[in-house]
Amino acid sequence: MNATAAQMLGWNAAELIGKPLAPLLYLPSDPAEPVSDPLCLSAAVRDGAVHRVQNDVFTRKSGDSFPVHYVTSPIREQDRPVGAVVVFQDITARKQLECLQQAQLSISHILAQTGALEDAIPQLLRVIGEMGPWDMTLFWHKEPVNERLACEGAWIRPSCRWDEFATICRSSEFPPGMDFPGIVWSTKLPLWIPDALTDARFTRAPTAARLGIHGACLIPIRTGSVIHGVLELYSDKPRSSDRQLIHILTDTGMKIGQFIDRAQTGTALRATHRMTQNLLASLPGAIFLCSRDLRIQYANTLAHHYFADAGASLLGRPLFECLALSEVAAQQLIKEWATLNADSPHQTPERECQVASRLYRYRFFPVATPETAQYQIGMVLWDVTDDKHLQDQLIQSEKLTSLGTMVSGMAHEINNPAQAILSMAELIQEEKDPAMIKEFASDIVGYARHVSNVVRDFSGYARSAGGDGATEIDVAERLMEAVKMARRGPHFGYVDVVTRFDAPTFLRARKGEIDQVFVNLINNATQAMNGTGRLTLGAAQDGGWIDVTISDTGPGIPASVRPRIFDPFFTTKAPGKGTGLGLSIVHKIVTRHGGTITVDSIDGQGTTFRLRFPALSQ
Repeated sequence: MNATAAQMLGWNAAELIGKPLAPLLYLPSDPAEPVSDPLCLSAAVRDGAVHRVQNDVFTRKSGDSFPVHYVTSPIREQDRPVGAVVVFQDITARKQLECLQQAQLSISHILAQTGALEDAIPQLLRVIGEMGPWDMTLFWHKEPVNERLACEGAWIRPSCRWDEFATICRSSEFPPGMDFPGIVWSTKLPLWIPDALTDARFTRAPTAARLGIHGACLIPIRTGSVIHGVLELYSDKPRSSDRQLIHILTDTGMKIGQFIDRAQTGTALRATHRMTQNLLASLPGAIFLCSRDLRIQYANTLAHHYFADAGASLLGRPLFECLALSEVAAQQLIKEWATLNADSPHQTPERECQVASRLYRYRFFPVATPETAQYQIGMVLWDVTDDKHLQDQLIQSEKLTSLGTMVSGMAHEINNPAQAILSMAELIQEEKDPAMIKEFASDIVGYARHVSNVVRDFSGYARSAGGDGATEIDVAERLMEAVKMARRGPHFGYVDVVTRFDAPTFLRARKGEIDQVFVNLINNATQAMNGTGRLTLGAAQDGGWIDVTISDTGPGIPASVRPRIFDPFFTTKAPGKGTGLGLSIVHKIVTRHGGTITVDSIDGQGTTFRLRFPALSQ
């Protein structure tokens, strides 16, 4: 026996030479059944072959066992096997590594099979404790609210009686930097303490000393630089630092951190999904999400309320079948749909469509899904039937309010000719000269025609905006008609009118609504100038758009109120002088015709309203 073998077995050579090995190297589980052919010696002598045994267990003189790998080779004399040589190796380190690797696989399996961290903690702590020289493992989790570490799980080897220490840990919380868990939280690095009782930072030392707790190791549970918690491990003996074990435990901490990160992400995604579902369900509009073949993949609660029979589902059905659109309306929507596909992700403007007896305003929007790079299409619809009726009434009400501001001018226009007609009629009653009677009658006809023109202009303006359909409109002509109407109001006074019209410009719109826009803006301008100043009207075509400008030389609109001038019921006029609906309705009419309206104003120099309409298609 060489010196290495003697050292590994705890005997010296003199004690073993001449003695049978089997009773010394093996502790049989049943003394009545001795080990047959120990070390494969008989087999090697018998068959003359080399025998290898990968896993066996030897016993030292002290009684401790350790795993070995050995090779038994025959000794030959004159080609006869007469003995054997046994070469063995202590494979304790290899076995520990295999156990650690198996424990890592077990940990990966636990994390893969468990959905919630609280369910995985008991299994994880047991496997982690059994993978090394540990008698207790603790799991400290970072509280999201108070930024402290709290103990949420413990495993104790059955042979240890350390329940008191586990109880103290469960009732403790550590901020960053306090005790071993807080130190690891702060440094984000593993910590090995050969004997915790000699470390002044250990606040739980009195209980640990009474129970015989010594060796300690702490591992951060992290994802990148984010700390989710700390693993704390203890043994009943002081332990020297084991670099390989620290590396494996650190890897385990990262795996648990990734699990926590995935679980938190999954929880956040589920919460977001629920919030999105609730949001879509509560929006005041019917929402459809459709595939490229126009079949409905999602419809919110309001969509089912509007377009589905009681208890029926819209999912999987063709969109246009659910909407029950006319052939013309369906073709128009398909054209818009195709345009959105080609120009994604641009939004289409809002439009209106008739479904049964209800009027809906709708808009398409693209939807990018993770499963495909192609854009699916969404559609949102609002039932605006009642709003449309109310809007028409408001427009008509504002028109009549605007007319009220011109009543005094209208009374003047009618009163003077009426008085002249009365006077002429009285003169005719007394006049005998036929020539004079004829002259008076001619004057009466002229005055009557003037009154008729005034009444016709005002009655045309007062007609309901919903009463006329869209027609081809000459913008310059309507501006001048609006000036003619405004001129009869009490505020026009001596305002000079300047026109800057390019070539004739035409748009398709409701004449009554466009008249209301122009009259409202011109009336506001003349009131601002208080009857003295210059009113400039412009109309020009820029490609597919018509630009209209209405400028005054009044005091301007204060910068503090400009953002609110189109808000309903907002007015800077004195009480009783305005409803606050005029510019709001102007804005609605302009946008309904696919146009825009903006305002430029300089204090003390005047205001310019700029309107932009789609030009009439040629």
